[in-house]
Amino acid sequence: MSKMKAGIIGCGGRGRAHAQGYQASDDVDIIACADPIEDSGNNFAEHFSVPKVYQD
Repeated sequence: MSKMKAGIIGCGGRGRAHAQGYQASDDVDIIACADPIEDSGNNFAEHFSVPKVYQD
């Protein structure tokens, strides 16, 4: 079975909660995140090892 790819929009508390749930699953890869605040997106990406970060 192939993994589902997920993108997180909003890197605050709810986005982090979703990311933790996705990371607990062997069936999901988080491939991108988006947040209008550059530092929030970059910190999220570093913490969860997300390869792509978008601001829009």
